Amino acid sequence: MALQAELLETTEALEPHLAGWDALAVARGRPYCAPGWMLSWLGAVAPPDALLRACVVREGGELVAIAPLWTQDGDGGGRYGMLSEHTASPVEPLCVAGREGDVAAAFGQLLAEANPGPREIELKGAPAASPWPRLLSEHVPGYSPPSIECTRVMALPKLRLDQPSLDAWLATRSRNFRQQVRRAWRRLEDSGAVLRVSSLEEIDGDVDALSRLHHARWEPRGGSRALSPPVEEMLRLAARELGEERLRLLSIDVDGASISAHLFVRAGGTWAYWLGGFDDRWAACRPSVQVLVAAVEAAIESGDKWFELGPGGQQYKYRFADIEESVEWLTLRPAGG
Repeated sequence: MALQAELLETTEALEPHLAGWDALAVARGRPYCAPGWMLSWLGAVAPPDALLRACVVREGGELVAIAPLWTQDGDGGGRYGMLSEHTASPVEPLCVAGREGDVAAAFGQLLAEANPGPREIELKGAPAASPWPRLLSEHVPGYSPPSIECTRVMALPKLRLDQPSLDAWLATRSRNFRQQVRRAWRRLEDSGAVLRVSSLEEIDGDVDALSRLHHARWEPRGGSRALSPPVEEMLRLAARELGEERLRLLSIDVDGASISAHLFVRAGGTWAYWLGGFDDRWAACRPSVQVLVAAVEAAIESGDKWFELGPGGQQYKYRFADIEESVEWLTLRPAGG
């Protein structure tokens, strides 16, 4: 059966495809590629003049693939990127396994007809093993032979969730790690600490707490651009779109105030740690590590298979990680560009 390809330019036109899009994100284990995350970015973070350019490919009425792209008109026109760029990775186009070649040809045809035309295509935070940079370069007219510039590479530490319980997983870690986690948690419990998962009713206040804790830690280090009022609004929107099972904000509270808050996004057997913060006055109790351990336990209990610790090779991540992948920031340009 022939593929049917459309370039959709409004969120209204995308609505009939949202369930299929989300199913692809689940099937491919890409939490940040779900429509609930990406369209929340479009609604809250994207520039005011952002233009949606979503490449959608169907077969027999079923969604086979989607490349959720955006661009701008005017002086900034012609640069195409993935929805949610700068806020999450890994991200990439989604496709039913084994159909990438046919789909890339369909994507290329759609982009050849797009207005404005793709002067360059940026894939920020793409998995290093993704076939899409090469496939797009080969199939977008004028881009072959490919010109692909890599401007940044970041480690993506991960751990396998192949143990039956948290205790079994902790047994695979060092004795020193186990002792530190248990002793620190006892100290927190003695102080009245409570671990809490945000409900939808609590999410607005808990996003505020996450932002407060994150910025307080980073301000002495020169500040952080990861959280801004638009990104905070995006998180609130995404929480409502994804629901409590797909977006988790875990906090440790003492006397009713959050001393540690961390956000995770799930899809298709993969947990992805997005961002967190904690009160430095409690640093001796390792509250950030305690929340991550609690998230690992929840992921094991949910039957999930992978836990991504987010881009960056910070040392604490390797106390959890089994393997390391990487994500890349790539710019695709026409041949000779």
